[in-house]
Amino acid sequence: MTICSASAQAVPKGPPRNSPARGISGGGSFGGGGINIGPTAPDAPAEKQTVTVTYMALTDLRQWTSADGRSILARMVAFDAGDAEAGRAPVVVKDGAIRLLKDKREYVLPLEKLSAEHRDEALAIAERVRAGAAVRTSAPAAE
Repeated sequence: MTICSASAQAVPKGPPRNSPARGISGGGSFGGGGINIGPTAPDAPAEKQTVTVTYMALTDLRQWTSADGRSILARMVAFDAGDAEAGRAPVVVKDGAIRLLKDKREYVLPLEKLSAEHRDEALAIAERVRAGAAVRTSAPAAE
């Protein structure tokens, strides 16, 4: 198994920079009232955070083919790393789907959308991981 990591920057959403925030205030009494719409003081700038995500790659970069013939060049990654101390294996198949990583982007692909050959391979990898065996998806080096 291979451990990969990727970084992402999370930026909270807010009003567009060229559009000033406007507050609504108003008052009223029996028989009348009014609403004033005007600019408000801008909020403090949002703090940027960098989040590091670590993936457990179960295969090398390879082609995965769907049942309708489309393909994607990606690594199969676990949904989580499991817990060795508790004896829990990594989650490879979750809710009938696998997770692929392509160019730092995750894709969750239902097993029924994979070609029969690649579905069988994915299930075999999941079984080997559950059994605690090493996963090898590339040919061994020639000696």
